[in-house]
Amino acid sequence: MSGCELSRSPVLQLQSRFFPTRVSMGVLSEARKDECGAGQQQGKGSSSQAGVENYACYRLAGGAAAAAAGGAGLLGPQLYGVVGQVNAQQNIKWPVECQVLQDKIQHICDWPIYPEPFYDQSGCELRPQPVGDELGRIVYQYYPTSSVNYFSRSCLGGNKYLNDEVHPPLDGAEDNTLQFESRFECANLGKAVQVSECYYELHLRADLYTARHTQWFYFAVSNTRKNITYRFSIVNLSKGDSLYNHGMRPLMYSTKEAEIHNIGWRRCATNIVYYRNNDGNDSGCYEDDDEDAEDEAPSYTLTFNITFPHDNDTVYITHCYPYSYSDLQEHLLTIQNDPYKSLICRQRILCRSLAGNPIYLLTITSHDPDEEGKVKRAIVLTARVHPGETPASWMMKGVLDFLTSEQHKAQEFRKQFIFISIPSMSTDRLLSAEPRCLVSNKMLLLPWPMRLSVGYDFVGHLEKAFHLTHLNDRGSVPTMSRFLSPSRNHS
Repeated sequence: MSGCELSRSPVLQLQSRFFPTRVSMGVLSEARKDECGAGQQQGKGSSSQAGVENYACYRLAGGAAAAAAGGAGLLGPQLYGVVGQVNAQQNIKWPVECQVLQDKIQHICDWPIYPEPFYDQSGCELRPQPVGDELGRIVYQYYPTSSVNYFSRSCLGGNKYLNDEVHPPLDGAEDNTLQFESRFECANLGKAVQVSECYYELHLRADLYTARHTQWFYFAVSNTRKNITYRFSIVNLSKGDSLYNHGMRPLMYSTKEAEIHNIGWRRCATNIVYYRNNDGNDSGCYEDDDEDAEDEAPSYTLTFNITFPHDNDTVYITHCYPYSYSDLQEHLLTIQNDPYKSLICRQRILCRSLAGNPIYLLTITSHDPDEEGKVKRAIVLTARVHPGETPASWMMKGVLDFLTSEQHKAQEFRKQFIFISIPSMSTDRLLSAEPRCLVSNKMLLLPWPMRLSVGYDFVGHLEKAFHLTHLNDRGSVPTMSRFLSPSRNHS
């Protein structure tokens, strides 16, 4: 297909209106002038320079931007560059109070050959009640603190000052105390209390600026000893029932198993039970927006036994296969750098989150000249409306890989439909592992009953995108599909 024929395609012209510029993968160096100007107005000297550095990831270098645009008048103030670096984590903006380890956590992509068995409860599992700090020793404690109880600002890469006091040092090589860590993407352990040599109570961090929504968990454990059975109890979960009472098991990733045997995430643990704590609170349901009911809501415990495969290993334990915002960026980068996929998948930034992270929007369709005059129906795919639902991102990844593939069925779909995908709708909460809320302390649900008046009008941007592409004038309402992964069994 020649370039002239491609430019005459009505579908491509439609995409050109939706995506004013096809941004190529370039070097992210220059700051956006409009945003830098805003930073300069706020302060002088070092403050203005800091503003330039904070927005350094938003614009392509001049030559790459000009080549992508094909004309200066087409871009205006809405130019956003697609992240073009292999390690995309350095371009992520965190709430300024979050401490972040600078080394990105990497896991190999290895999946079990055969389905892993469920855990069959015997009914005799122990149900220890929380004992608290009084009867134990705090071996890890990290809660991001801020002078205000709301989101105020963000910074690239998070707070690089790491407080070593979050966990006390070991007494020597013979000290068998487990070392915990959660200052990395998607992790959310708040406190670990050692009750006995092999028993640890774990407390999860609630959503930032709230005191609720604790279900997802992800943390690292080091200084392990093999052939010892440990018991972990996560004591401040919030849902009345869980799939852990229906056979589900936590996931474990051993760094040494990955290095030696090329083994990735595997299901683990025995004596698994999920139950309500005897805290005296009413077990009745309460509304998510009922702030007065937060302190009265019952709490629940997930307890299980676990054995580590190696001494002095670093092990990761999680609720489900993690999928971080960095993983999403690297996946989109892979699509963009593929010669075939980049022709049928156009990427742009729909809007930015409250912290300044991009909300990506993709369109996938064919643009063959033979389709001239053909009206295609739009299908909108969204995921991660709740940040803690990582299976939704894995489903979206599989759908994007299929729709951009050369399979015959995928080609037929692209000829019949225009697929519009928003792979992550709550980017900020993916970073700090918040299960439900946005950093504005609101939940982004469909249908949306409200607009967020704090600078993050996601619905408005989506409606504007539909208006610009005339999707609302194509004779039918676009089909909306939302990928979810509930943590309770409602089937």
